[in-house]
Amino acid sequence: MSRESRPVYVPGIPHRHRADEAAAEASASAVLRNRYGLHMRPAKQVVELANTFPCEISLLVDGRDADAKSILGVIGLAAECGEEVVVRARGDGADEAARRLADVLTNLPELHGEPEGTGCEEDEQDEGEDGRE
Repeated sequence: MSRESRPVYVPGIPHRHRADEAAAEASASAVLRNRYGLHMRPAKQVVELANTFPCEISLLVDGRDADAKSILGVIGLAAECGEEVVVRARGDGADEAARRLADVLTNLPELHGEPEGTGCEEDEQDEGEDGRE
């Protein structure tokens, strides 16, 4: 195999082959409703699910993007409750990957037994209630 025909692999940069040029692409969006945002525990859920798909998957939040298969990348997005997360997938299984990750992001469970779906609004109301008169 000649040097020109071998793919070059660079850590941290996804590699592409000519056959990938026609690969399927899909995107889906989700609004985070978990009052604590995309912290370590839900980020782990997202990364574990993303790693079950063979396609490339990225998350975009307010102009920032990250590899959905990297825990540090996902946490680094610092996505908060109420923010829109766009899931972009490219390759085999892109449609299902984008759809399932968007569903998980929309329905992240709350922590410590709090009811699901409490949403961001309660946090905003709680900020003004400090018990002082």
